[in-house]
Amino acid sequence: MVVSGAELRHRSSAYIGNRSGRACRRRKLSLFHLLALTVLLGTANCTGYIGSTGEASRPTEVDASAGGSPDGPTTPETPDGSTGGAPAAPAVGSGGTSGTTNSSRLGVFCGNDPAAVQQFEDWLGRPVDGIVGFTGMADWDDYDGSVPWAIGIWRGLDRPVFWSVPLLAKGASLDEAAAGSYDDHYRLAAQALARFRPQDSKIFIRTGWEFNGDWFPWAAKGKEDAYVGAFRRFVGVFRSVSDRFVYEWNVANADDDGSSANPEKAYPGDEYVDTIGMDVYWDPTWVPGDAEQAWQALVSRKWGMEWHQSFADAHHKQTSYSEWGIERDSAAPYIGHAQQWFADHHVLFHSYWNSQSGFSGMLSDDQYPSAGAEYRRAFGRP
Repeated sequence: MVVSGAELRHRSSAYIGNRSGRACRRRKLSLFHLLALTVLLGTANCTGYIGSTGEASRPTEVDASAGGSPDGPTTPETPDGSTGGAPAAPAVGSGGTSGTTNSSRLGVFCGNDPAAVQQFEDWLGRPVDGIVGFTGMADWDDYDGSVPWAIGIWRGLDRPVFWSVPLLAKGASLDEAAAGSYDDHYRLAAQALARFRPQDSKIFIRTGWEFNGDWFPWAAKGKEDAYVGAFRRFVGVFRSVSDRFVYEWNVANADDDGSSANPEKAYPGDEYVDTIGMDVYWDPTWVPGDAEQAWQALVSRKWGMEWHQSFADAHHKQTSYSEWGIERDSAAPYIGHAQQWFADHHVLFHSYWNSQSGFSGMLSDDQYPSAGAEYRRAFGRP
């Protein structure tokens, strides 16, 4: 199934902080909503802590500019690299440690809402291995302030966070990023994240995600060299802060119809990438409504899951799926295929979009009872 330019625009994502508990929304944008993206990214009410009243705007526990080691105090580790609490992240290349039938780490996106994560875990019958967390990009103040704010949200829940940290803020450019103009912003983010959860031997960082689409400021089509330079600069600054960061280069599942970038032209190089990720959704608007046909379409696209795995194998990298989801109760066969795919390919982690924000994929509210039962069978505790 060919992905049209309309689909790519429809799947575009703006992750915008919000204190309401539904932060970092994934908003689908059609061609007619591109102007709305600009408005949303610049709206103080959406970013919550910018211009808000009532609550203190940022947590005060994290001082991203303080001196000393950004990694904080050293904590003795157990033989598997953990220090108690939630399971430690596996070494890259070694598979995962979850209790499911495959060895991958299981993550979830539930908005910036710890209570929603706990509800998902109760529904699933096991704790997740990680939480998908986003930081802001409305402007550079938002970029800097959203990191300690997000850390404050997750501080009370003992789970690793799979962080998505934007490559650019609104209005910034890939060329300037590659030239080092935004190094100070990257450094502040890295310092704050390195101090958070010192018990985690690895801190997963995704930046510049879905760059082969046209909906983020870091869209790479026609600017592949600048994207590569910006990605490398981001990684270089983060590495100067801590060696615990693990970097994901992430593509959107797509076909080649002329509207999306060839992701291979924007690969930053093996030295700068630890895991090669993909975001993939079964949206019957754009792929077949039959579960078997949908799975095959998403696997066999020009830049689908088969390409994803082959490209990663050629570069000796593990794969990961920071976002995946379904929108139909007949998805049981699809979920079964996903379970087998993750196991067969020893993916580092896979994170389900358990949310109604932008994509109606929530399972834990039983809107899709049959699909939810299959997900619990596949990924719940044996």
